[in-house]
Formats: sequence, structure tokens, C-alpha cells
Amino acid sequence: MKKVALIILSVLLGLFLLFVVCNRFDARPTAGMFTANDLAAANFDYDNGYYRIWTLGLDDAVDVEAIQVKDKYRRLFDPQFDNDKEIRDFNGKQYRQETDSKKRLGKVILAELHMIGQIGDTPPISLQKMLRNKNEFVRFRERQQVLLQRYQGLLASDFFQDFTAPNFYSPIPNLLTWLHLAKVQVGLSLVDASTGKWMEATDALIKQMDFGKRAVAGSRLLINNLVAKAILSLSAQGLSFLMNQKECPASVYSRVLAGMPPLRLEEYGSRNAFISEFLFTRSVLDDFNAEMKNEFGLVGMARFFAPFGLQKNRTLNEKYEYSRIFLEAEASPLQIDPQQVLSPRQYRQGFFWWWWNPTGKMFLEVATANLGTVVFKSLRIKSLYDMTRISAELHLRYDPQKSVHENLGILTTYQAKDPCSGKPYIWNDKKQILYSIGIDQVDNGGSVDTTTVFTDVALPCILYVQAKSAL
Repeated sequence: MKKVALIILSVLLGLFLLFVVCNRFDARPTAGMFTANDLAAANFDYDNGYYRIWTLGLDDAVDVEAIQVKDKYRRLFDPQFDNDKEIRDFNGKQYRQETDSKKRLGKVILAELHMIGQIGDTPPISLQKMLRNKNEFVRFRERQQVLLQRYQGLLASDFFQDFTAPNFYSPIPNLLTWLHLAKVQVGLSLVDASTGKWMEATDALIKQMDFGKRAVAGSRLLINNLVAKAILSLSAQGLSFLMNQKECPASVYSRVLAGMPPLRLEEYGSRNAFISEFLFTRSVLDDFNAEMKNEFGLVGMARFFAPFGLQKNRTLNEKYEYSRIFLEAEASPLQIDPQQVLSPRQYRQGFFWWWWNPTGKMFLEVATANLGTVVFKSLRIKSLYDMTRISAELHLRYDPQKSVHENLGILTTYQAKDPCSGKPYIWNDKKQILYSIGIDQVDNGGSVDTTTVFTDVALPCILYVQAKSAL
């Protein structure tokens, strides 16, 4: 028995050594891979609006514009300080508690914000139905003046540049507070519109949209980029919602047209975010420690074998290639097979998948699982923004003696093409919507499914067309 056991152990040891040796034959790094130089140098100027994201939810007594307050967050990333020590000393849990906006908002407002999150639904409801608890917003405006002033200060920031270092240990600001206040801005705009302050409501949403564009362009971290996109999308849909109200004055349409120049790629894309994701991957692979193994779900024997089964260059090459495809899909979606973007790659295939770079394969499945959704959201925002501009001009110049298609044909804004088809956005007369066929490049007649990326992207123009047609 001892001899048999010894033989088995010798075979297993031999296989393990063979496994280790095989995984030492790494690939050469792909030429031109992203480096930190591909990101703009971090700007720690105290006028940077990114500080205001960090301090939005702090107690009203805190002077969030004070340098000593901003320095607390600067020290986390500015290389002139000991960043490792500052990050170790930073109490993330306490920070989240100190900046939590839920208590200030209250249950009623939070429920209203959930409703506002559905402002782009088709068909749109009336302004009165959207504002089920209008007086709660009025009271919130009276009670939380400091919080709202801070948010207006954020929107008025001269510039916004996310200076977060793209590595595993970097803390992030309380983005939920930012998102909550963006929805509050929409709610308060609807309140203003309901009391006849249409231009104030429109200007507030355009102001928030402008900041959303700057925040998308200035974000490094993917999560910051996605929240900025959500706010940009919410603002565009809020403007569309106002324009679809029967009582909406023509001056709103003119203001929307003037306030929405064509959207640039950097204002809806993810280049900085994908570069940062790649640099984050590199930082993890450079220091694949126990904490990171926990984060990526490595347990049991996988934790032991992980360092021996990692081919760093091969993993980074794959991550870079995938990132390049995503960036090309955002810039030129018709040049990429949508399945390359929407269908996550399966790295653990075949019985012997674990023999060659198994740690890298497991890491890549986690690190690339939902990145196709990022491209979907980018193109969705581009489409919603374009269609909001078209909707504004359609509302403004609509001639009820002509069909909607005839009206669309003479609009300057209708020259914008659906990025997913290369053709004009489609009008569905029955549903009274403009729509994009979506990143899957399949025309579903304007049907929207918010649970999947395999969907069209629609913007309603129902109330306007019905009201004008009746004249």
C-alpha cells in the first residue's frame, strides 16, 4: 500500500510540476497595450467638481468647499502623499454612513424617486400622475436647502475630472447620493412645470444634462462613468417627458433645441473607463494576494493553485483585445459583430480548460462578464439624446396637414443617424414613438425590454402628436 501511495504521490507531483512548467510559457505582451499615459494626468485643483461628489452628503455643518475638507480625499490619490497609508487609514464604512442620503430623503421621496426612474417609459403618463406626492418635494426643497445648494454647486463646476487611481484598493465616493440628487432635480423640475415654471424646469434639466456630459467625459472609473450616463439619460428623458405634456409651451421646445448640441463620442463613450479597467486588471495581476482571491471567488484548492496557473501576459492580452473591441463597438458599432459584444466569452471550455492559464481564464470571466452592457448603455444614451433633439424640433415645427414622416424629412435634427443601423431613426405611427433598433441590430418595431440588451430603444412623442393632430 505504501508503494502504491508513493507512486500516486509521485505521479501527482509530476503532473503538478508539469502544470507549473507549462504555465511558465507565457505569451509576449501585445504591442500598444494601454498604459497610465493613455489617461489624462490627474488634476487635483480644488475647483475640480469631483471633490463635490465626495462631499455631497456630509453633514450640513461641514464647509465642503474648505481646502482641509477636500484634502482628505486628495490625499487618497495625489502621489505627493503616502497614498497606501491614507487608503489604509480611510474608513470607508464610516464615510458611507456620513454621506448616506436616504435618511434625509425619507421613504416617501425615495418611493417618488423610483417612479421618476421610470420617466422614459412608453406610453408616458401625465404630469399629475407622475407627481403623486408633489408636496413632499416642496417640503424637501424647504428642509434640505444646504444639500440642494451643494448639488447646484456640483452642476456649476467649471470642470470635472475623476482622479481615482485605477487599482484594487482605491475607495470610491458615495455615488448613490449623487444619483438620488439627480432624480430629485428631475422631481423638482416636474414640480416647477406643474406650477407654470416651464422654463425654469427646462433649464434645470439642461443644466444637469450638461454636467452629465462633462462627467461622462471626465470619469476614469467605470462605475463613475455609468452613473454619469444614467444621469445624462434621466435628464434627456425628463426633457422628453415635459415636451409630451399637452400644456407644454413652444418656448420649451426652442430651449431644448438650443441647449442640446450634437453629442460627441467622449460625452457618451467609455474610453477612459475601459482603459482604467485594463489598468485595474494589470494592478490585480501584479499583486494577486489573498484579498483579491476572495474578491474573485477563488476558494479551496483554487486558491492554492491560482499563482501557479496564471499567465499574466496572456491574460492581459485577452483583456486588451476585448477592451479594443468594446471601444470600436462604441465608436463604429456597424463595424463589429454585435455577438462579439453581447455574448460573454466562455473561457472555461473543455475538460482540460484548467491545464492552460486557468487562473487567467477564471479572472477574465469575472472581469469581462457584463462589459457588453456598458456598450449598450453608451449607444442607448446616444440614441435617446439624438431622439430628444429630433422630438424637440418635431414638436416645434410640426405641421398637422402633413404626415409625421413628411415632417421628419424636413428637420435638421433628423439628419442624425441611428448608430446601430446607420439609417434615420424610425417612426412608429401606431405607438407614436421614435426608436433605434438597438445594439443587437434587430428591428423589433420599437418594443422595449428593460431587462435585456437585446431590445430597441424608444422615445415617445404621443401626447404632442395627438394634441396637435386634433387642432
